[in-house]
Amino acid sequence: MKRMYKNSLQLCYTDTDSLLYLIDTNCFYEDNIKYFDTSNFENNQYMPKVNCKIPGFFKDEMDSDIITEFVGLRAKLYCIHSKTTSIRKAKGIKKSVTQNLNIEKYKRALWSNEDFRKSIVIRSKNHQIFTQKVDKLVLNRDDDKRQIMADGYNTLPWGHYKTIF
Repeated sequence: MKRMYKNSLQLCYTDTDSLLYLIDTNCFYEDNIKYFDTSNFENNQYMPKVNCKIPGFFKDEMDSDIITEFVGLRAKLYCIHSKTTSIRKAKGIKKSVTQNLNIEKYKRALWSNEDFRKSIVIRSKNHQIFTQKVDKLVLNRDDDKRQIMADGYNTLPWGHYKTIF
């Protein structure tokens, strides 16, 4: 990717088996069709369905839908907004809570750093079960794996030669 796009490429998010890039180009799929499994794309007369479920090919989890906004606070805590859908991920947070989150709340957490939500949990103490209302930190940009740079949103891994100690 770096060889092809040089300075028009920025890695926004990575996880165990996924990459999210910001690429400044007019024809990404035309340039890279030979590397992709396009079998999950909607009917598109310009995009052939190729490499169906063949190991080693990239798969576009957005089904060729164009991502318009992305806010990644830390690992497994991000929001992707596209032309047709919005994906909100918050590991360890109940689905009923994440459904009420939107990209604006993720943006606010990026700049103000915290967002608490009330949650009702079932607890047990001395073999007595009870429910408890708790304030849980849902959106927080503090990351123990990466250092936030001076601009407030770019990060580098701890130990990188450009990090400031």
